Amino acid sequence: MSEQDCIIFLKERNLENPLYTKFSRLGCWMCPKQNLKSLKNLYIYYPNLWIKLKRYETDSPYGFRLDWTLDDLELRFKYTDEIINKFDINQIDKNFINNLLFKKQPELSQQIKKAIIKDCLNNNKNNKLKEN
Repeated sequence: MSEQDCIIFLKERNLENPLYTKFSRLGCWMCPKQNLKSLKNLYIYYPNLWIKLKRYETDSPYGFRLDWTLDDLELRFKYTDEIINKFDINQIDKNFINNLLFKKQPELSQQIKKAIIKDCLNNNKNNKLKEN
């Protein structure tokens, strides 16, 4: 779907962001092309919109994104933050996180586990850079 197709789609359903009357470029909270950081912010700071987005995903014959379901992203965000907030950042490494997830959450898919490990390690790397 092109950007113009998307605008037409939203206008036809009365879903266009009213700020577009004053601004030419914005990010839509329901856009499947937004990055994971934006989706995490939506999940954390706008839980009502997150719930609404999950309803849209359920009602859609195509889902929300090709790579992740919103339920999977929710697990990813939740466990990444839980690990980062619960453990000493210097103890976090790939094996530590993998063992923790395997023991506590064996039902998590490999895709989610890998993403959580990546997110935690990236957070660890960013924190170490801030310390220096």
